[in-house]
Amino acid sequence: MEIYRDLHSRVVRPKPRPCVTFEFEKGRVTERELRALASVESKGSQLEAARTLGISIPVLHRRLSSAEAKVGVPLVETFNRGTRLTQHGIELVHAFEEYNRRTTPPTTPVIACSPIMRQRVHNALSIIERERRRTTVVVSDDEMNVSLFLSGQVDLLVLDDPLFAYENLREHPVKEVGKDTLLLVDRGPRFARYRYGPQRMGFEYLLQEQIEHEEVRFISNIDAILDTKLSFFVNNSMAHRKGLNRRSLSIRSIAEFSILAVIHEDSQSKVSGILNALSRQV
Repeated sequence: MEIYRDLHSRVVRPKPRPCVTFEFEKGRVTERELRALASVESKGSQLEAARTLGISIPVLHRRLSSAEAKVGVPLVETFNRGTRLTQHGIELVHAFEEYNRRTTPPTTPVIACSPIMRQRVHNALSIIERERRRTTVVVSDDEMNVSLFLSGQVDLLVLDDPLFAYENLREHPVKEVGKDTLLLVDRGPRFARYRYGPQRMGFEYLLQEQIEHEEVRFISNIDAILDTKLSFFVNNSMAHRKGLNRRSLSIRSIAEFSILAVIHEDSQSKVSGILNALSRQV
């Protein structure tokens, strides 16, 4: 009996951990496979993605291949400049990240921004890091970020497209935290619409100036646009980071616009330091 009690006391009872899977006709894409895809999208390199996840390149390849087999379409593309997700891959990762956001209640200030504004937001957070307050940053397009803001899941929203502030957010405090310029990369009348930035402003400019154009593609990755021969609009801040001004491209300024931050009515004291840091950036 004593031996039985000793053995019984050493039994380790496993604790269940909820996880996310996405089911397709050919199988379930597991959370590990989803995180592999998300890391590739974030890093733009399979080597860096593997390092971030703490796995080997062959293991990363197996997870990516397994996900593609289950979904039934290519999710990853490899180019000279690195690796990126296809549109199907991007949509799957965004669905995974959105699910995680909706099921994980935030305990810290939450800022929503686009990839264009991500560096500006992180620079602001580095200024106030002495406060030792951890902030969650959600990165998606303006339409999704506005939806999260209106549902109460976001404390501070930094907009690519200032029109959203006037269309959907009139009842919330708005502060200008900077300026940017919309550029036209002119390669002819065929256009790609980039997912981020004040694209409506750009295409409205074409209509007002009666410039002949045809919108033929919608693209989420700026590097994918560079691999085409299509014209497109892009923020000057993103163009500078990508070195577009140093390339042999025909670029002209279309309009300067305000970078707006929208504050949730219940979160003003929580994000005041972040707002001030955003405003101090050049």
